[in-house]
Amino acid sequence: MTGGSVQAPNTDRTARLLDAVLAVGAALELPAVLKRIVDAAVDLMDARYGALGVLSPDGARLSEFVHVGMDEQTVQLAGALPMGRGVLGVLIDDPHPLRLADISHHAKSYGVPSGHPPMRSFLGVPILVGDTVFGNLYLTDKISAAEFTDEDVQVATG
Repeated sequence: MTGGSVQAPNTDRTARLLDAVLAVGAALELPAVLKRIVDAAVDLMDARYGALGVLSPDGARLSEFVHVGMDEQTVQLAGALPMGRGVLGVLIDDPHPLRLADISHHAKSYGVPSGHPPMRSFLGVPILVGDTVFGNLYLTDKISAAEFTDEDVQVATG
């Protein structure tokens, strides 16, 4: 055995997340910055879909919603963007990580609009700026496993 060190499993993922954050800093437009964050999170967590909801100034609903993973036709069929009700609203009311094996089994779940793709596994984490909740990151349908892991939560929350 050599004297080399072995990296922890999420060291590479954390380094990739930091690289994404640094790259995001170069973007000037908020929607572009938010999309890059969601793109990086989807890649890091191996999720099929991702979104970032920005809270309204009163903190009661989502004022912006940036998403990745659905083509334009699917977005049009799904209708209006979420406002932060149901499971998405849970994170607004209680800004702590939420990991679900099946989003449809949560007590606050009331389904998705007609035309919206079905979603199963879910990971939602608040995005803080200092001690203030800026918004929430939502990831669904982990591709490489049935659900998101504790390690995914650790990476997503820094």
